[in-house]
Amino acid sequence: MAKQLNVTRIDFTTVGDQIVVNKIDDQTTDHSIIVENSQKSASSLEDMLTWCEGNGWTVRRFAPLGARAWKGGLRPVRTAAQIKRKRDELTLHLVEGLNVVALNLAYDC
Repeated sequence: MAKQLNVTRIDFTTVGDQIVVNKIDDQTTDHSIIVENSQKSASSLEDMLTWCEGNGWTVRRFAPLGARAWKGGLRPVRTAAQIKRKRDELTLHLVEGLNVVALNLAYDC
């Protein structure tokens, strides 16, 4: 019998004036699986994050790139090697308004 997928993480990624919303089951044994993908207006991001917080989700914001929410508390999204590569990438290709040194790349971006 196949495992039922449950949304345990939501990634909010800013793309222009839109937010790409990926609802993810990140508690599968081998990898994260996108359960649902949609696009919303960027102006609704804060409302979505406030809803998550009000409904027991843990939220981390990393403006201007987006945010991430977890059901049941924080869980890393990267290994140590992936964190180093991501930090190198963000340092090489700076994003205006993003404080790279303030990010915890186990969870952010």
